[in-house]
Amino acid sequence: MAGVLYAQTYGKAVGPVPTLLADRASTPRQVPTEPPPATALAALRATRAGTVLGPGWSERERWTAAALEAVRVRRLTPVDRYVAHRAYPSPRGLFGADAHLVLADGVRTADAYAVALGVPARPADAPGADGADAPGADRAEAGWTTADAPHLLVTAHPERFPTPYGSLRPALAELEAGHLTAVLALTAHRAGLPVEVRLGPAPAGSGTRARSHDAGPGVVATLRARPGTGGQVGQAVWVGPGDVARLDALVAPGEPLTDWLDRRSSGSSFDNLVTIAPTPEADAVAVDAALRAALEAAARLAPPGGLRLFRHRLADGSLARSEVLPADGAPFEGPAGTLFSAPLGWSLVADVSAWTAAHAAAAPARLHAVLGFVAQWGALAAAARHVALRPARNHDDAAWAAALRLPLGHVVAYQLWARPLPDGGTPLSPLGMAVS
Repeated sequence: MAGVLYAQTYGKAVGPVPTLLADRASTPRQVPTEPPPATALAALRATRAGTVLGPGWSERERWTAAALEAVRVRRLTPVDRYVAHRAYPSPRGLFGADAHLVLADGVRTADAYAVALGVPARPADAPGADGADAPGADRAEAGWTTADAPHLLVTAHPERFPTPYGSLRPALAELEAGHLTAVLALTAHRAGLPVEVRLGPAPAGSGTRARSHDAGPGVVATLRARPGTGGQVGQAVWVGPGDVARLDALVAPGEPLTDWLDRRSSGSSFDNLVTIAPTPEADAVAVDAALRAALEAAARLAPPGGLRLFRHRLADGSLARSEVLPADGAPFEGPAGTLFSAPLGWSLVADVSAWTAAHAAAAPARLHAVLGFVAQWGALAAAARHVALRPARNHDDAAWAAALRLPLGHVVAYQLWARPLPDGGTPLSPLGMAVS
């Protein structure tokens, strides 16, 4: 599994960077079928730390507003290599994950550009709509129509990434799906929904045929409104409403939700180790606390010792010395700064053998969903402090394993690098132009 999941990606080649128009063409477009719930969406965007939408909104309005606010394009940076930005990162801005709202009358995909819900051209386009392309099959027969309460599905689409990424494409799409799931959990919570999150695909054959889309191809996460405390159900981890509320309370700044999400950034694609300023220690501590809390919330899925967090930073601003601060151990001297992408970063380390033993063939999708979910809460905490957090899978696996003193079979599965941002944003800044 290690060879498949974590093949060497350091120094990989990639193709030309697409334009904004090409990016849009790479995502299947849908015809919006209904206008967005503008009033509910505006109310959701105005929520602040400790507040959620009150009574007066239907469950459908709440779910729709949560989905659209999570996925919409928030910012354009015409001077950067990657133009369109959302509340979560995507490799090269290609957006390899989608959010789908499952309703009693069908499954609709949240359109990030139209900021509206659309329906596929035919039922077979829906996640898990098995049998929908059979002659004469209607949506009910295909498992589209369901009496279940509205809920969200998150799907991964590795085909949207360039072929030079090779076997890494599924991992990138699943990681992004985990990031998107965290944002959806936040917006659903702010929409007043007791959201419960399943990270990882549903076990094959689970549920009724009416729920067949939940276990369909490419489904990486499911979000439902269901009071509970979270737990492990059917080998997929459920992060409960209390977990999401605690994470929101921990990381949220005292400003409207939409302003906070607008500021989420990976930083300029032109930044490098020399041009990035050090991150203040108080900001580093805040991001570290968010990552630890998210790890704790999702820990029910990880086998014992299966997922660990390391913080690493340059010592005294020197490239010659660094320090590693494990979340579960004493600090020790780190690698030379030449391995770093910024003066401050984090590594999420996985015990691949333990994940394989616990989840067999489902291990990759479940691990990546958890990694993306955890990393996104770090990114949100960073945005609250005007810091960019750039995720990365392009690192020297062997060198980092040695630098972090990892046991055999443990790999650096994901890295995050901090970059302080300027306050505000102009068309020529790393934050670019806001999109309302």
